[in-house]
Amino acid sequence: MQRRPPSDITDFWSIFLRRRWWVLIPAFCISFAVLIVSSRLPKVYKSETLILVDPQKLPSEYVRATVSADVTDRLQTISQEILSRTRLQKIIDQFGLYKDKKNVAQEDIVDMMRKDITLDIVTDRGRGGVGGFKIAYIGATPTLAQQVTRQIASLFIEENLKVREQQAEGTDEFIESELEKARQTLQAQEKKVKEFKGRYMGSLPEQQQANLQVLGQYQTMLQTNSDAISRTEQQKTYLESLLETFGSKQPVVPKANFPELEMRRNELLAAEQKYLPTHPDVIRLRAQVKALEAQAKAQTATDKTSPGGEPQQLHFQLTAIHQEIKDRNRRQKELEDKIRSLQGKVESLPAVEAQFSELNRDYMISKTNYESLLQKKNSSAMAAEMEHRAKGEQFRILDPASFPQKPAKPNLPLVNGMGIVGGLAIGVGLGFLQEFRDRSLHSEKDVTHYIPSTLLGCMPMIETTGSLAAAKRKTRQVLMFGSSAGVLVVIMLVFLYSRGKLRLDLTGWF
Repeated sequence: MQRRPPSDITDFWSIFLRRRWWVLIPAFCISFAVLIVSSRLPKVYKSETLILVDPQKLPSEYVRATVSADVTDRLQTISQEILSRTRLQKIIDQFGLYKDKKNVAQEDIVDMMRKDITLDIVTDRGRGGVGGFKIAYIGATPTLAQQVTRQIASLFIEENLKVREQQAEGTDEFIESELEKARQTLQAQEKKVKEFKGRYMGSLPEQQQANLQVLGQYQTMLQTNSDAISRTEQQKTYLESLLETFGSKQPVVPKANFPELEMRRNELLAAEQKYLPTHPDVIRLRAQVKALEAQAKAQTATDKTSPGGEPQQLHFQLTAIHQEIKDRNRRQKELEDKIRSLQGKVESLPAVEAQFSELNRDYMISKTNYESLLQKKNSSAMAAEMEHRAKGEQFRILDPASFPQKPAKPNLPLVNGMGIVGGLAIGVGLGFLQEFRDRSLHSEKDVTHYIPSTLLGCMPMIETTGSLAAAKRKTRQVLMFGSSAGVLVVIMLVFLYSRGKLRLDLTGWF
């Protein structure tokens, strides 16, 4: 036979009145047990501190920081360092933490402390990055929680300064070593370029224009000297013909001043080929030659008055012309040798230029690399000095570690409230279970539901001695069952508490 379900609030109220002890006794026992156990749970306190990420104090246009890692990544690195077993063990020994955990392994104690420490990043909406972070620690007493939180915050600040200094110094040392390598490479390239220029002096690409200009000057001088030789040869032929006319070809020793005249003429010729006509040396030598020529004319006039003066003068002029031809031929050979040398340098220019271009390219690459590293070295040195003076990005405590006024865990109102709700839920469940196990009819609705007929009347319940005894017996059974259920729950909670599991679960939930 299917049980009639409740149809309105009156049915639910009737069920509650019939099963009130099944609902109230377990609810009361469980709530009381949770209240007793929660009042004896160890209380923990939470202390928090806010650390601000203070940006670099110097403008980045003047000093660029070499520590380019993101603040979030750096915080993760620092957290791993501070939350390591060695660091946490020092803090545990320093403050005497978790002394009540005598039977727990040291690794488990360190893990417990890691769970008690929380790190929350605070985003700066204005800058669009990390503006700071919060550090919190849960301790057994307010003072202990505050001290440990303060210690952890100082470790974060010190570790950040240490990490930034190490990165800046490491970058500076690395660039210094690379700069030294680049300096040695550049010196080797400079030595090669110097040796190459010394080996091919005059054949270098930058000397091409000068070589062509000098070659043109030498060719002009060669042509001028060649024309002078031709004129001198003609003059020589003319004098020899005159001497044949006089019938005398005996050489005459020139006077003492005539060799000096020829020497000055040679110097003047060399100066005219080397310098412009307005050069001071050319003007000076031209004046000396004129003076010596005047002396020679005076001497010639004296010789003409003496017997045989005309042939003697011709012999003297012929001797001078022979000497001039000899000097000009020697000069011609020198000019030809210089022209051939310059032509060889000009012809070898393409091959030398190819070798020099390759060598100069390596030299310019080494020079550019050295200058770039030198600039980076100066920047890294300034960045390292900035970190030493604490002018770079650093962590600064904005809110010191708080002193907690009330315990953070467990949340007693929530725990007790859940105990009451749980007790009521269990009581209601027991009441409904007992109600649906009962097959008796309790109201007119039950009669009309199970007996499809018209209800003519209803008689009130007549209490007898037997019915009262049965009711009392039933009430005692309910009280005993409810009390037993409550005691069972209390025993279970006490057992969990004694095993140390109840505190972990509650502090994890609440």
